[in-house]
Amino acid sequence: MNYKVRQFIIENNLQAGDAIVAKKIGYRILDHFIVYLGRDYCGHWFMANSMENGVRKYNENEVLELIRTFEPVQIRKFHGNQYARRIAVQRALSQEGQPYSLFGSNCEHFANYVQKGIKESPQVGNWVGVGFLALVFGALTFGNR
Repeated sequence: MNYKVRQFIIENNLQAGDAIVAKKIGYRILDHFIVYLGRDYCGHWFMANSMENGVRKYNENEVLELIRTFEPVQIRKFHGNQYARRIAVQRALSQEGQPYSLFGSNCEHFANYVQKGIKESPQVGNWVGVGFLALVFGALTFGNR
């Protein structure tokens, strides 16, 4: 039993299917998403997709380690009834073991798939757009020299 994690769950009224949006401590550039699966007789469970591990489940103690490197900044609530929450958790569990891919299967893709049934990552699209604009600006600025 991890008091700090359980206190976090209570304070934020986490329910199965809710996503914790967190920023990497020190960098705070990209959002990281951790999905709360709920509680069973062994404790509270979470899932996330990371470069190191792909999609995997985390118990209370393991998620505490994640929260030490990622600062929670928002709770993205799941919108749906209890039946829809069970379906969302089933979607999450169906992804266990899937490898990480920045452009096709990152932590945001995973959280959106769990919550909405659609793998999408607006965050990646925004960064790709910024990178493209930087390339165009650089070509226009330095290409005319």
